[in-house]
Amino acid sequence: METSFFTAILSFPAVIYTILLGIALVYWFLVILGTLDIDIIVDVGDVGNYLEAAGLGGIPFTLVMSVLLLIGWTFSVLGTGYIVLAIDIPLWQWVSAVGVFVGSSLLAIQLTVWMMRPLQQLFSAGERHLGPAHLVGKQCMITTMTVTERFGQGLYDDRGAGLILQIRAEEPNQLQRGQQALIISYDPEQQLYQVAPEAAATLLGESH
Repeated sequence: METSFFTAILSFPAVIYTILLGIALVYWFLVILGTLDIDIIVDVGDVGNYLEAAGLGGIPFTLVMSVLLLIGWTFSVLGTGYIVLAIDIPLWQWVSAVGVFVGSSLLAIQLTVWMMRPLQQLFSAGERHLGPAHLVGKQCMITTMTVTERFGQGLYDDRGAGLILQIRAEEPNQLQRGQQALIISYDPEQQLYQVAPEAAATLLGESH
């Protein structure tokens, strides 16, 4: 039974999802360590419109993709083990493998959208209540190891679960995980907050 399972996850088409899921697990491990941004993929591709169209606006793309990969992996492993590997004729085995991959992917997309839609309100409720402009002038806690002009994440204390913010800062800077930073501006197009070291907050207070 154990050999059959490993044979299934390393056989086509399940192996595709196995590799992608493995990458996703490494990514989340790095997020936990604070060395990667939870939504870094959005920085290199315009995926916001796709999430909005699917009714998942506000949910981190990487979270949506990770759930999709987990569901797709589950269906593809079952299909590979019980359908593809049960066929002895090479041609039909290949055809069934393609069918399992397409079917698993379609099911994964549908189930991911169905499962994640209820979270859309949870992720966006806090920001809808305050509005991005209301956060300018407030402070957030750095949750990544560093903050650069292309990378960074912070947590704003909204007296609830907290708001995860995608933040950027001019370089060089001394911003590190656990420190407080001042939110100085907001870019509505990229949905990014510009921050400065906590010392800037002190200077701002002295100027008033």
